[in-house]
Amino acid sequence: MTTIVARVLRVLQGHSPTAMLHARELSGNEHKLELSLESVRGVTAGQVLVLQWSVHDLPEMVVGEVVPPVARPAEEPKPGAAPTPPPAASASATPSEEQVLEVMLGLPPGRLRSL
Repeated sequence: MTTIVARVLRVLQGHSPTAMLHARELSGNEHKLELSLESVRGVTAGQVLVLQWSVHDLPEMVVGEVVPPVARPAEEPKPGAAPTPPPAASASATPSEEQVLEVMLGLPPGRLRSL
């Protein structure tokens, strides 16, 4: 796990539901995070951001579910044939980021939505 300690330079808020937190380490490395407005409420320049992060490989079963299917070109309709309607989109066809994270962490389905 990597730990970053950086001084907050600014918090930019606009007309979107997100804000940008801009911080710089003593080494000069800069970090810009897009965060919800609620999570940066009260954060001001001069405070210290402590960020711990790591990268993990996803289990094969989750990786396969997350990759969107490759779109195939539509078949040419046969002369005189009625047009076929597009397939109905399934809400559960592609798991959300929350669902993928729940699987990775071994949480029960819907747990992250209730936080």
